[in-house]
Amino acid sequence: MGGWSWETGNYKMAGMKRTVAGTTIVETLVASSIFLLVFILSADTISRIQANDAIDPYVLCESDYHTDRLLEYYRNAPYIVGKYTHEYEWGNIVCEIRPYEEYDDLYVLKLTTEVKNIKRTTVYTHLIKVKK
Repeated sequence: MGGWSWETGNYKMAGMKRTVAGTTIVETLVASSIFLLVFILSADTISRIQANDAIDPYVLCESDYHTDRLLEYYRNAPYIVGKYTHEYEWGNIVCEIRPYEEYDDLYVLKLTTEVKNIKRTTVYTHLIKVKK
C-alpha cells in the first residue's frame, strides 16, 4: 500500500521521502508546562521573601502623603532654623531646618519619617532657596 504505516514510517502519502528528527507537540507542551511551572514557583517564592505582613501599605501611603504635604508647607513657610516634630496616629515626621554651609541663600530641609511598629525610617533631604 502506498500510505503511511507505524512500522515502516513511510510518508509516501504526504509526499515526504525521509523522516525528520524533532519533538512532537506533546513533548513541546510538556516542556513548556514545566518551564511555566518553574517560573511561577520562583516568582511566588521571590514575592514571599520580599513581602512582610507587618507593613500596611495604607500606612506607608499615608506617611508619604503627609511627608509631601510638609515638604510643600516648609518650602513656602518662613525659614526658622530648628527641629520640628509632627505626630500622627501611624508615627511621626521630624523636620529639621538648618542653613547650608556653602551658600547663604540656601537651607537644608531634612524630613525623617518614622512609622510605628515597623523598623523603617525614611529620610528626605532637600535644598531650599531662601525667598527674598
